[in-house]
Amino acid sequence: MQHQESEVKVYQTTEYSRFKFINGNRELNEQKINRIVADIEAGIDVLKYYPLVVREKDDRLEIDDGQHRFYISKKLKRPVYYIVAPEERKLVDIAKINSNTEKWKTKDFIHCYTQQGNDHYVKLNEFMTVYELSATLAIKLLGDGEPGYGGGGRDGQQKFHRGEFQAKYYDEAVKITEACRQFKDFKNWKSASFFLAIYKIMKAGKVTIDELAEKYQGHKDQLTEQPGPKEYIANLEMIYNKRRHERVIIF
Repeated sequence: MQHQESEVKVYQTTEYSRFKFINGNRELNEQKINRIVADIEAGIDVLKYYPLVVREKDDRLEIDDGQHRFYISKKLKRPVYYIVAPEERKLVDIAKINSNTEKWKTKDFIHCYTQQGNDHYVKLNEFMTVYELSATLAIKLLGDGEPGYGGGGRDGQQKFHRGEFQAKYYDEAVKITEACRQFKDFKNWKSASFFLAIYKIMKAGKVTIDELAEKYQGHKDQLTEQPGPKEYIANLEMIYNKRRHERVIIF
């Protein structure tokens, strides 16, 4: 079998100070690092076959892809294998390279664009930190002004990955979340189904969330996990009507 030699050269060095992480690299994953280190110590060392992709800037080698491999090489005092990319890359290109090399999670894109100072992703990150919500729910709230299960379909997902997400409904998201947080003693208050139920009740305007939450405080054990927003509304309506002479429809 014949092999054609590539024009791309792979270099190696133990001068670790030449390398630099950039804003946009995802956070290091300790579990991943430990797993790779364990493999290497067991004799499965493939670092040389997966070189870093770097670019030269101000006499430093900025890491576009391979920050975990660099960290491990430095930790184990092994040579760093790398390829020098000839062109300057935009942040969205770096994110794409990393995502294609190893699938990025939503939090990796949030970290990437937050580090670059993208105000919309900064707001998203702050919102998720304050309320400890899932990324999917937080993106839906901030992007659409209402809760839901989806993230805008494939087109919306691609825009999010390209750094084009916009937190247009921050105030609305806070209002909805604060309403749901009045039920924080309920273990599933952060679920998309519960958020949808509270949102629908708020939009209907037949009762206030404050009134509903006050009634819940006296019957906390009556609020139970439900399969969807429709069932949560029925559950909350039952609680709201406890000890009332005339039944009130809340939605």
